[in-house]
Amino acid sequence: MTITLRRQIACYTDLAVILALVDPCPRGETRPSFALPSGQTAQASQSLRAFRLKGTRCAECGLQGHHFLEFRTQRKSLSGLCLVGLGDRMLTSLTADHIVPRSLGGAGAPGNLRVLCAECNVRKANRCTVPTVTRYRLAEVKNRLRASYGDLHPSFQEFRRAYLRHFDATVSIDEGYVDDAGLAAYAAAIEHQFGLICDLAGVPGHLFPEGYDRP
Repeated sequence: MTITLRRQIACYTDLAVILALVDPCPRGETRPSFALPSGQTAQASQSLRAFRLKGTRCAECGLQGHHFLEFRTQRKSLSGLCLVGLGDRMLTSLTADHIVPRSLGGAGAPGNLRVLCAECNVRKANRCTVPTVTRYRLAEVKNRLRASYGDLHPSFQEFRRAYLRHFDATVSIDEGYVDDAGLAAYAAAIEHQFGLICDLAGVPGHLFPEGYDRP
């Protein structure tokens, strides 16, 4: 925890009350503002949207968020919110983690976010995990298809729609969800159709789990 006591304004143990104020899929506004019970204003940060969509428990160790701390920011009328859990030894903050790291091209879309406590997030660093290797490969298919044929190519548009239905909560809510197997099969068909080579050979080995057998 890095929030000093002099910056704290309030503590909220009813997580649902705060999260109900957060728009998880804002349209046209990156970080919409909302009013807190203290009378201050906060913004729907990426972490808050992840908590609203994915819950308030660490996906790795299971640490449960216990309360929100409201704290002062550099802007006088704007507060920040930090979700805190009661760990074995001390208070631990929870935040949004990019499943496919930003350093590997991972998007900030809700489908690429999960909740991790600070300790698990530091331990993961910028590595992929076995379940996310498929996601990275799918992102490579999308990026290479776009680079080769452009945004307006019908096949790119079709693949992008399927990709967004899988990864982006906004589109998934509106247009349905694509499961892993269905999207992976479609990615393989796109690779074959356009002769795309989207293996992981160029990615540094330390980004993958020990023992991962690359294709």
